[in-house]
Amino acid sequence: METNLGMLDLAFFRPGALKDTPAGALHIPAAKGGEQFLAGRLDDFPVLVILEGAQPFEVASPDQWTQSAGLLVEKIRFQVDKASAFQIRQPQDAPSGALVLSSLGAMIIAHDQNGQRAVLLGGGAGSTQLDGTVAVAFTRWQIVAGNEPAVVMFEQTISPA
Repeated sequence: METNLGMLDLAFFRPGALKDTPAGALHIPAAKGGEQFLAGRLDDFPVLVILEGAQPFEVASPDQWTQSAGLLVEKIRFQVDKASAFQIRQPQDAPSGALVLSSLGAMIIAHDQNGQRAVLLGGGAGSTQLDGTVAVAFTRWQIVAGNEPAVVMFEQTISPA
């Protein structure tokens, strides 16, 4: 997905390697055509979720991270289409790429060799399992930065099956 970043104040960015992306931040590659990543965690383990490219919404464990330079955007917000909301109790209840709001915080449904996973988009420690708690998933959402009018950094729409 080619995203028009528009014009943002340089204060919204900082240069950094992919491996240094903190949980909840967006990594935009410096190389044209590179993949964007969203950082989060699975339990106590940091992970990156590929947002686009050949394997969208795949979890990339730290051993797959590179020294790739890019821009880190830590002050991001999520906007959702409330008409796309539905209740889930486990990651398998939502399609890969859905944004989830749970009692733990914002999560994104991604997949790895173990199947569907809910990746927590915040720091801290401890379990990131939904464990049957009520959560709401959204199939239409976007990542924005900046003040109003915000600049769309990434947009996701999952078509009904």
